[in-house]
Amino acid sequence: MKRIMSAAVVIMMSSFSFGQTCTNWLFVNSNGGGVRIGDLDVTGDHITVEATFKRTASYSGSELYAGDLVSKNSNTSNINYLLRPNTAEITTSNGYFRTPDICDIQISKTYHVAMVYDGVVLKFYRDGFLMSQVPCSGNLVLNNHSATVGSNAGNPNTTPIESMIGYINEVRIWNVARTQSQIRTYMSSSLPNPPSQSGLLAYYTFDSLNNKQGNSAWNANLTGSASINQTNPNCTLVVDSCAIAGLNNVKNDIYKINAVFDSSRYLGFNVNITYNSDTMYGQFEHEEMSGSYIMNDKNLYYKLGTNEYMQNDSFAYSIYNDEKMIIMTKTGSSAKSNLFPMREFIDSVVASYDTAYLITTRTEDESKVIDFTARFDTLQYKRFTIYFDSVTHYPDKLAMEFVEGGTYTDADSTVAYDARRMLKRITMSFSNYYHTTSPDIFNDEKYVSFDKQRKKYRPSQKFKDYRFIANGVDGEDYDESIEAYPAPPAINN
Repeated sequence: MKRIMSAAVVIMMSSFSFGQTCTNWLFVNSNGGGVRIGDLDVTGDHITVEATFKRTASYSGSELYAGDLVSKNSNTSNINYLLRPNTAEITTSNGYFRTPDICDIQISKTYHVAMVYDGVVLKFYRDGFLMSQVPCSGNLVLNNHSATVGSNAGNPNTTPIESMIGYINEVRIWNVARTQSQIRTYMSSSLPNPPSQSGLLAYYTFDSLNNKQGNSAWNANLTGSASINQTNPNCTLVVDSCAIAGLNNVKNDIYKINAVFDSSRYLGFNVNITYNSDTMYGQFEHEEMSGSYIMNDKNLYYKLGTNEYMQNDSFAYSIYNDEKMIIMTKTGSSAKSNLFPMREFIDSVVASYDTAYLITTRTEDESKVIDFTARFDTLQYKRFTIYFDSVTHYPDKLAMEFVEGGTYTDADSTVAYDARRMLKRITMSFSNYYHTTSPDIFNDEKYVSFDKQRKKYRPSQKFKDYRFIANGVDGEDYDESIEAYPAPPAINN
């Protein structure tokens, strides 16, 4: 498994006022009201839908009932597109997809939202921040419903109420996947020269019902008691990401998780690692590996697959049983903190990335959950989630989503090709925590013996047939290129 390293430059945004007037908004004041566009399907596997809104009435039920901003569906089996204040939804040839839950909107506050599908991931943006995403693939399903603004296309009078009660403007439907930068550029102003915008199918500002993209086939009609040319009393877009979880509370929980292992006395547990990756061709690969850990303060033993690793206060031993090789390394600075899985990454996220990641907390089944969701497309690590027992603070699961991409060279030539950005997911699940009374696992003599005559270490009897490398030991120079500890071979990439 590759060592996790990342850097991010984050530019935070404050507030914007719309380049247009506050007096040209659609106002929906009752269930079933809104604007009907027509049978505007978006085909293929690329789409962007945007809208600006301010909800003026509270609502009951889950955050799904914050209202349908732009809808072309009647149920989850036929969603060509569905944009809501808190989520985005589509149905493709491979099934139904919805972005994960995020923090709810505030009533009487103006927001900009966007959904983007690029054939690999469905993303939901609010106020220019990437709030949530879900891996998906396939072509968008088509239906015969007339797309609507402000209510559900197939069931405008649904109960609970799905109409977006309040103000709506700047509705845009594209057949391309817009970038985060493109979304931000015009989220607080009208689009310039709409007929020349590449991929724009329909565009509405509600001083009229005309499609300002220019294709009159998609001119709209009012439904119910909705009205246009209405004044949004405050159309200033105050850009913030969310009412996030208190970072201090999150840090306190993570401190307690770390403390469990920093002070552990021969604590053992099992681990199961799953690795998923989409390939260049859009098909997901799946690999799985199980192993076990024993931790004692800053000492660590684990076995994953056929590889073993042990670190005590003096030395670390990397054992590659398939290759019959053992590497002995001075522990040095690595003994300053334990090597609980992803410990370094967890610490770096909390210490450095609180401005780049949306941090939320929730409960799932019997676990408390902390979610770190990337606010920017440019971040390599898209989501990191910690599941743990709220009483003992033992971790139940760690899950991470990240992207990789770049170039590759054909095996039969020296030609480099652009490789598709690939979404990868790693999940580590922990179970069967126990305390062992057998500390010999951390005894150096289990791995090496010291030849007093030659003043050199050599493998113990158990590993007598193994190739032995003493890295930084017995006067040898330390070589950083020699792996400090073995990674699970089956899930390396």
